[in-house]
Amino acid sequence: NQYFMGSSKWWEGFTDSTNNIPCKHRVPYELAMRIVSKIRTGQRFTVYICIPLYPEGDPQSVAMQAVLCWQSRTLQMMYSKVAEALARWGPADAHPCHYLNVYCLAKREQCPVRVDLSMVRNPRQQQLIQTGRQMVYVHSKLMVCDDEYLMIGSANINHRSLGGDRDTEIALGCVE
Repeated sequence: NQYFMGSSKWWEGFTDSTNNIPCKHRVPYELAMRIVSKIRTGQRFTVYICIPLYPEGDPQSVAMQAVLCWQSRTLQMMYSKVAEALARWGPADAHPCHYLNVYCLAKREQCPVRVDLSMVRNPRQQQLIQTGRQMVYVHSKLMVCDDEYLMIGSANINHRSLGGDRDTEIALGCVE
């Protein structure tokens, strides 16, 4: 997904009366609660989330900083729910990362030609040239649940795709 944000109702310190944040769908909360239910019953269950290394657009803009903040709060809420479940139901040596993993895929390639960095005006582009790091943009949406249910579709995990009043999305679900 380009962004992974939602379930703002469960963010720490969030109240609808003081925050008009368009991240109200329940997908991240439901994923976290699925992990919690598996921890409670002693079953192994892991969620893997792939998001871009950096979002599309200027990461220093006000809008992008808000998106990154909302994404961070979403993931913080999910990890907090998992950590609370582990503290309550164990196992004692488990860590939230054993159940919830977030990946930002990237590749490293040195530029095949020498570039004069003084000629590159964008600081983000300068950093990418210096480090040789390039983002691997993952746009597919695939979910496999309990080795029984598969879902593939076009919806992003954000209000624009899941709010029901903007983008048109399509999905296919299969049951074994």
